[in-house]
Amino acid sequence: MKLKHLLAVAPALALAAGAVSAQTPIRMGQTITGRLQDSDPKADDDSFYDLYSYTGRAGEQIVITLRSGDFDAYLAFAPESEGFGEFGRSETDDDGAGGTDACLEITLPADGTYLIRANSLRAGETGEYTLQVGGDTACTGEHDQEASPVDVSRARPIRGGSEVRGELSAEDPVMSDRSHYDLYAYTGRAGERVRVRMRSAAFDTYLAFGQVTDGDFRSSETDDDSGGGTDSCLEVSLPSDGTYYIRANSLSGGQTGAYTVQVGGDAACSPGGSAGKAADTSPVDVSRARRLRLGQQVSGELTTRSPVLGDRSRYDLYSYAGRRGERIRITLESEAFDSYLSFGTVSGRSFQQTESDDDGAGGTNSRIDVTLPENGTYYVRANTLRAHDYGPYTVRVEAAPPPAARRPVRAGETVTGELEDTDPQAEDDTYYDDYVYSGKAGERLTITLSSDAFDAYLSFGRMGSGSFSSMETDDDGAGGTDSRLTVTLPSDGEYVIRANSMGKGTGAYTLRIESGGPAVSTKL
Repeated sequence: MKLKHLLAVAPALALAAGAVSAQTPIRMGQTITGRLQDSDPKADDDSFYDLYSYTGRAGEQIVITLRSGDFDAYLAFAPESEGFGEFGRSETDDDGAGGTDACLEITLPADGTYLIRANSLRAGETGEYTLQVGGDTACTGEHDQEASPVDVSRARPIRGGSEVRGELSAEDPVMSDRSHYDLYAYTGRAGERVRVRMRSAAFDTYLAFGQVTDGDFRSSETDDDSGGGTDSCLEVSLPSDGTYYIRANSLSGGQTGAYTVQVGGDAACSPGGSAGKAADTSPVDVSRARRLRLGQQVSGELTTRSPVLGDRSRYDLYSYAGRRGERIRITLESEAFDSYLSFGTVSGRSFQQTESDDDGAGGTNSRIDVTLPENGTYYVRANTLRAHDYGPYTVRVEAAPPPAARRPVRAGETVTGELEDTDPQAEDDTYYDDYVYSGKAGERLTITLSSDAFDAYLSFGRMGSGSFSSMETDDDGAGGTDSRLTVTLPSDGEYVIRANSMGKGTGAYTLRIESGGPAVSTKL
């Protein structure tokens, strides 16, 4: 089902304590017609809602459907005992009944009374709706999650830290709901945490992550809208070493168009559907900030007494006095919670975030490398990714390693290099060399990476906020274990060519850059 299961409430689900008493009872088999209006209570995102109560038994299975022709429906469900002040354990849905209607299938965990919130997806939406509770139907908007035969030979390799562009077309393989898909192969390690994001302005995206056995794709995780809007995002922990497959799909049949798939990246998935953890400018008390010094590691603990952000997550504030041009690395580690690290300045009492990170230090730990733009005092916010997480942590400041050197290259040039174990490492611990190419909009390049020492892997992209974002990647496009990309530059500027290996290989290689040449499609 296209459900967003929450372990902790997003800000949009917070309820004022007084609003919980304004409930309308609803029974099994009943359909109620209601209306959202501007006199109704508001959630924290300024969307209106009506509240209903349902009394049921442990193990009872119910289906809740919210339909409206006037607004995009949004459902929330939670135990009444946890609904005062905010939902604790809740389930939500946006489009589970198809179109813009919402649906939830629930198995009640215990006897008792539960809250149903009839809500709109966006602030300010009003209009009529129907709310139904049944027990013998299913959510009709469910996306096809049955095993479907796939041809893994058509799967395009994708690496951690890369972003690739694709396009769904009428020639792509099709699922039983008539939706098209492309397949990507990711090789990972046991215990590795992988984040996959799919974006498209052309259609409502749908992501599936899993493995293929005897030609059958078995999804372990799926998502519709956790990348924000109609974009998708998944975070998974790999159970074992091996090859996993990403199915880039549309929510509805017949939808086609361009999209991007990214593995890695800083922004976390949000079960509530927003694209990651947004910058929070909540007022801060700098008098409470603990001072950090270069080379220092301090221990702290987030508790219910720690200051709170708008998403109900707790944080501690630290200050660092730095010099212009100084490069520092800040690392936040905890075994108690999924850490989230923010860096910036304070203006008045408002925190102005310039950098943030979720899992940059591996696992659920965070890391930021930053070059200070000027002399002054900077602030570090040691935070949790999710609300209601607490526990001990450590935060450390040290000198950051110098940025990877990028050698300039020109069209028509062939360069010889060597990957060594002293080179910088990508997120998958492979070594790489970076080259910079200055080009013009519309210019077409063919780039070839060849090596007799290792399986070549080639990436092409740009630098942004100090990190590399790939636009195109290739493994074996030049035949054998050599790589080749043909790209058309979208704009004037500097681009980065990354010479890399498929495994943790080292040795000599040649990199050739040619201007023009036949277009090579990276489409499956």
